[in-house]
Amino acid sequence: MSLSEIRNVVLLFSNPVWSGGSTIPTTIIRNISSQTSQLAYEERLKSNITTLTTTNAETLNGVITGLLYVPEIRNNPECASQQYDFIPRNVTRRSDLPPVNYPLVAFAPWFSIECTKAYLASARRDPIRAFIFYKPNNSSNKPQDVDSPVWNLDDNGLWQRMNPFPIFAVSGQEGQKITTKLSHYSGNISEVPHGDEIQSIYSTNPKDYVRIFTELTMEDRSTGPALWAYFLIVIGALLLIFTSVSLAMHLIQRRRRSSLRKRVESGEVDLEAMGIKRVVVPPEHVKSFPLFTYQAEPDGPPTPMGPGGGPLGSRSARASRRQRRAEQAAASDAASQVGGRSVRTLRSKRSSVACSVDTTATNDQPKCQICLDPFEHRVSIIREMACGHIFHPECIDEYLTKNSSLCPICMQNMLPAGYSPKITNAMVRRERNLRRLRQRINIDDASLESGYTKMDKLKRLFKSSSAEDSPSESSPVALTPVQKPTTPPAPIDTRQESIPEEGTASSPDSEAAITPSNDAQAGTSRPKPSPPSKPPKPRTRKTRPRALNLLPTQPEDGELKATQAVGRKSPSSFARQRMREIAHRNAPIDDPDRQSIWRAAVNKVFPGLT
Repeated sequence: MSLSEIRNVVLLFSNPVWSGGSTIPTTIIRNISSQTSQLAYEERLKSNITTLTTTNAETLNGVITGLLYVPEIRNNPECASQQYDFIPRNVTRRSDLPPVNYPLVAFAPWFSIECTKAYLASARRDPIRAFIFYKPNNSSNKPQDVDSPVWNLDDNGLWQRMNPFPIFAVSGQEGQKITTKLSHYSGNISEVPHGDEIQSIYSTNPKDYVRIFTELTMEDRSTGPALWAYFLIVIGALLLIFTSVSLAMHLIQRRRRSSLRKRVESGEVDLEAMGIKRVVVPPEHVKSFPLFTYQAEPDGPPTPMGPGGGPLGSRSARASRRQRRAEQAAASDAASQVGGRSVRTLRSKRSSVACSVDTTATNDQPKCQICLDPFEHRVSIIREMACGHIFHPECIDEYLTKNSSLCPICMQNMLPAGYSPKITNAMVRRERNLRRLRQRINIDDASLESGYTKMDKLKRLFKSSSAEDSPSESSPVALTPVQKPTTPPAPIDTRQESIPEEGTASSPDSEAAITPSNDAQAGTSRPKPSPPSKPPKPRTRKTRPRALNLLPTQPEDGELKATQAVGRKSPSSFARQRMREIAHRNAPIDDPDRQSIWRAAVNKVFPGLT
């Protein structure tokens, strides 16, 4: 606690002796300063106040009140005579106050150690509530703190503990002013300033008292902040830390998203092939893949048929067609470089791409791998992908735009060059985890060539002897192919088999005669034949396929004229189920952006944390 304000006012007291007798009636108090401020002294001090001690600072609602006076010095004649060098002789004393037990507040100058001790000793005998000192130096500055040597009484601070009242100090200038006012309001009512006016207004008795009354306002000014202030400081510090960490993580994740986006656009990272996120192809890019009319064989003369019914030298003819197409592509490249303008079509460009995928898909794909419906020669409309595989337009369009961006057959990426989907923090986190996992896996080159990894070597090294004696997993085991169940053939006419050849007898006697002779030549007894469980399979004659008469198709540079739409306009339910299965087989991944509510909220504030 500390003193924050001093308020001095002038009060009017009725004299208790005036009523006569030995009784003490109730004293009526009137605040003259509040009623007529021009007739009485009033002052407020809110600055230049120092708290020396707060011992037994008993307050009423934080205020200490009492009549202001100067204690009398006893048992020290030297100080008694020396004090009048600093205070007037008619200053208010204890004997000048009403003879009732009012609370008192002492006021005195601090000019020497011995006189100060004498003032304190005299005040301890009076019912005072507080003591106010001042340095008689006419200074307007705030008094020094209690630790200053000017407040030393050569008793090691004993005066601060032995006095049962709080002690304060004011500036020298204010102290001398208050002392002067105490000298003005120390006599009877006719001697105080404006005494006649006060007497005429309030009709007072000449023996009434007009004295200075003071109010000392105390405040709880602790050295440290309150408990709630500590909570606010801790909460503010935590909020500052969380905000800084969140902002830093947002900046880091933003840089990582930008880096991953650049690598996806450059083709360094394939999101779906690496199992990061399922991606679909923009519809406008899917529409850019060319449409053709399906043909069973490429343009050229009819393929000669072999005696077995198949095309003669199909493999060699197919290889020659590939070589011829590669030569045509190289020639078109040279022509485009000479002419200064590219005349190659999209289909020829894709056919000349050097990759392991067979681009002559029309020869190897008799049906759509999505809906499993066969293509009709010169009828079915097909869409050729960048990798060379062909599908129904309605099947591949829905597959690429709604299921996956990978080819259903070769899993080649069909996204346009420089394209990147929206990169999220979950995608960045999964891609980083994959890179870290790949860095931890060190595969020996020799083990890789031999087909074994280091883990397989360790298993073989720590394998028990009993396991070596038994057939191991690495020992070659003869595999027996599983025969597919065959359906029983339809019943046939057995009379065809009983027809004899030319020049042979057809009677049953001749057949019976032939059979014993054969058994006799073999020298063995013939057991009774059991009836056959299945009739013998007849020999069927293979029909020789006729050579196809190739007709001219739509030119590559021309516009496709599909006047009659062949087939369905949308995939069937079976085709859609196949799309989902193929997409799951190509990239069986879950969506990294699909998270619980609390995890999504945490990632919103601290991206990349979970």
